[in-house]
Amino acid sequence: MLFEGFVYICGVFFFCFFGKKNRPLCFITIYLTQMSIEINGIDYELEKMKDLPYVLEKAYKYVQKIGWERATASQKFIRHIHIYIALSLVEIGIPEDNIQFETKLQNKNVDLCIFKDKKPFLVISIKSQSSSIRKNFTNSANALQGEAASLKSSYSDLKVATFMLYKETDVVENVNCKNYYIEKIPLKVLPIIVPMYNSPQKFDNGCLVLWDNTATGIQIEETNTLFKEFGVIPFFAWIKNVYEGKEITSQFSAKDISTKIADFLTDEKIG
Repeated sequence: MLFEGFVYICGVFFFCFFGKKNRPLCFITIYLTQMSIEINGIDYELEKMKDLPYVLEKAYKYVQKIGWERATASQKFIRHIHIYIALSLVEIGIPEDNIQFETKLQNKNVDLCIFKDKKPFLVISIKSQSSSIRKNFTNSANALQGEAASLKSSYSDLKVATFMLYKETDVVENVNCKNYYIEKIPLKVLPIIVPMYNSPQKFDNGCLVLWDNTATGIQIEETNTLFKEFGVIPFFAWIKNVYEGKEITSQFSAKDISTKIADFLTDEKIG
């Protein structure tokens, strides 16, 4: 393992995170200035690991080296996204020490856990779909719902979110699945993650990222309404607001219309 612009503490972090299977995983203070590191023959500029296209580019290079099946089985592909999310959380003001990797809670391990006042406050489940997409989509959505229910049943006050990474072209069938996602996600996934669906057995929020590797590089869908409304910007904004305790306010609810309608519709300028 080679280091350039050597910063020891950051090197320790990456070695732990990408190291041997049983090596403890930890999140420690990261100093990224002028730091690069070589892992599995791939050069990483750590400052750029906050940029999703860059992270996906490196993750895809890793896949090209060892193949999709091995990359997904070893979790090393998706762990690139773990690091991207963690660094993005630091960017929005979450204290570094409060962001923990692969935390073991009462009933399961979670990918990322944000602590507050030394207690689990918000967990993020990070998933990816890249092969046999149409065949496995419904089962994956059902498993996602089961995961949310399991976490909520043990930690009723815990905020639970998911980060879904969808590959546009199926690596097994070589079929473009964009239209399939646009059709199926509102039916199968949104009811599990949209805040308006009030249920104790669902996620509090979620992020949906549609990506692909193309001849010109990594492409992330940013124009479709579905992937804009549930993209990384609103997702991290929601986490920031929740962590800082900013509540959504309103004037009144629909059940109060009978008592509020006069004030709501009155124009004081009309005599």
